[in-house]
Amino acid sequence: MAEGQINRLFARASEVDGALLYGVMASTSRTPSCVPGFEGLSCGFDRQLLGLSCVEVYPNIYVGDAACARDRNYLQRIGITHVLNAALGVGVGMVDINASYYQGLGLNFLGLPIIDHPLFELTPYFQTAVDFVSGGFQSGGKVLVYCLRGKSRSISLAIAYLMIKVGMPAPMALRICCSKVEANINLGFLSEIATLHNGLRAMVPQ
Repeated sequence: MAEGQINRLFARASEVDGALLYGVMASTSRTPSCVPGFEGLSCGFDRQLLGLSCVEVYPNIYVGDAACARDRNYLQRIGITHVLNAALGVGVGMVDINASYYQGLGLNFLGLPIIDHPLFELTPYFQTAVDFVSGGFQSGGKVLVYCLRGKSRSISLAIAYLMIKVGMPAPMALRICCSKVEANINLGFLSEIATLHNGLRAMVPQ
């Protein structure tokens, strides 16, 4: 997407808040899709049959759950080169997978200890995640962003990438992701995504 088009998108965008983005998330219809790498299976049942969830939300950026991240053979099957654990840690709601788990596979790893809670401050992790995803693309790779269920933390970071690097306003980025993933982003994260949107919008001449 050209810089001029990015500027036009944000120049036409209105300010948003978390409640508005929640409405976008809740109202976006999801289009059933097959799990990447298993396109020949029934799109209605393949995730249950395979026991994992993985969706390509934008060319070469995938959002998945912990089961997907643990299946090293599957990651190799679909050509993943970079993995971002958005729930790094031990305990309820966290995913205890670090770089050593992928040793010998040649994968690049980033772990972020994000807690899926409305009061958790997600914003400090936006740029680190975006830089990692961008680095994967610049090297010609494919990036998997995952958390426990692939419905909140991972999608939030994917949306941040689409906003900061691709230039999509938050409602557009959220709608694209939610049309492919059964999202359940908490209101605190949505409010921080809204703040990011409003900050990017303010940088564009109106």
